[in-house]
Amino acid sequence: MIVVTAAGGPTGTAVVRARDLPVRAVVARRGDRPELTALGAEVVVAELTAPMQWDRVLVGAQAMYLIWPNFDPDEAEGAPALFAEARRARLPRLVYHWVLHRPQLRAMQHHAAKDRAEEALDGSDLRDVAGAAAVLLTEDGLDGGTFEAAGPQALTAPRLAELIGARLGRDVVADDVVPGREVPTGYAARCARAMVDHYRAHGFAGSPRLLTALLGRPPRTYAEHLVDVLTPEVKG
Repeated sequence: MIVVTAAGGPTGTAVVRARDLPVRAVVARRGDRPELTALGAEVVVAELTAPMQWDRVLVGAQAMYLIWPNFDPDEAEGAPALFAEARRARLPRLVYHWVLHRPQLRAMQHHAAKDRAEEALDGSDLRDVAGAAAVLLTEDGLDGGTFEAAGPQALTAPRLAELIGARLGRDVVADDVVPGREVPTGYAARCARAMVDHYRAHGFAGSPRLLTALLGRPPRTYAEHLVDVLTPEVKG
């Protein structure tokens, strides 16, 4: 049994789908989850930051894939608390879904939260991310490592637009809209602004070699990814 948190999101669902193994899918809100039940997952409702008996969620599990909600200010304290719950439940393996580069940039608050959470532990196609996650969750010899999941190309926004346009069969233009000087007041909005400002100035690229090794094949290119997610327009 593998426990996957934030299982209702695109990454969580991709991890649930990656292997034909028993999965306990943790979601934050009640309601029907046909995409998860169709995959044979046992759906459990649990708030990651709420007090609860996590031993019941983790009972019988061999591993957990922990995805923390994006831009959550409680991650720095909440994730280590959940690590402790996993230790108490004697969970054999935990894989923490993380940002691409080790987040030393304190200017990005949500990265700083991930950094502090990681201290408590010592741009790809989601199917490739999920495939790598499945390897980490099920195979021995990889514990204690940090693994980048980066695609095989360093892509700029204009190049992304060019590839999307080629797939759709029409012109697509990337327009970088720089926000005004006003500073957002909400935590998530401030984090998003700082993240995009940093990527605009410095880019966001990583090496594909680790992902290639985990998958046993080269990761999908962006053009290959678009084949499955965009349908070309039919011109009359």
